[in-house]
Amino acid sequence: IKAFCCKQILIVFALYVAYSATLFYSAYEIGIWDFDLWKDSLLEFAFIGIPAIFVATESRSEKDLFKRVFLTEIGFAAFISFYLNLESFSILIEVAIQAAIVILMTLQTVSKNKSEYRAVYKLSTFILTAIGFFLIVSLTYQLIINFFQHDWLFELRAFFLTIWFPALVLPFLFALAYYSSFEAMYKRLGVVADDVPMLYKLILLGAFSFHMKYIKYFAGMWAFKLKDCESVKEVRNLLKEYKTDLKDRIKKEREKADLFKKGEGKRGYLQNGLWSDRTMLKKIK
Repeated sequence: IKAFCCKQILIVFALYVAYSATLFYSAYEIGIWDFDLWKDSLLEFAFIGIPAIFVATESRSEKDLFKRVFLTEIGFAAFISFYLNLESFSILIEVAIQAAIVILMTLQTVSKNKSEYRAVYKLSTFILTAIGFFLIVSLTYQLIINFFQHDWLFELRAFFLTIWFPALVLPFLFALAYYSSFEAMYKRLGVVADDVPMLYKLILLGAFSFHMKYIKYFAGMWAFKLKDCESVKEVRNLLKEYKTDLKDRIKKEREKADLFKKGEGKRGYLQNGLWSDRTMLKKIK
């Protein structure tokens, strides 16, 4: 609780509350939101927006942030979750189903990357699929029977809420991600060289704006090199060299990841400098 009540977190949370309130008020003014949706809105605010704030401070690229916050919310799993919530079973059945799903998902996660538990992984996956199929069929049957008892306009607006709220909260999250990334970078610079001229910091701000990956990885020897720069021209040349080097390193890491997935390669280095031995891959995993 003490950590949560620090000044920086409280300011971010207050800004998020104000931003979300502005979104809901604007949606109310144009007619796509009203107070009947307050429960769904509270869930979006609390269980989508607040965790997304922490995701924003940890993300290493714009693509990563967009994928983890927005695409997750509009994916197939999100649609299925909404669909399953249209009808409900008795309390005992719901508790039993949820308990079974939690246990099976735990077994699935633990056994996924262990060859000796491959049978457990396959069995838990099969049972989860069967439960999902049963829920969808049963729910569809109930929806057909109770079709005219539903307020479908309300359900449609509730579903639309799960799309427009994460989408419109993204600008706030991107702004927070850039701010926190720059703040962390300037702190790293302060550890290495606390006398970096303000002009150099402003050049960094201009060169790295809207490029989160450049902000996140600017540290170590690059900070020392920045300290030794004696002119604006040297700073610009250094940043150009840094960007080229980072792009090359990212490219190599992606090639390594591809090799890891394929399990290919012979002992030694490839022409582009990648170590390609995969003979111990199974033991390493």
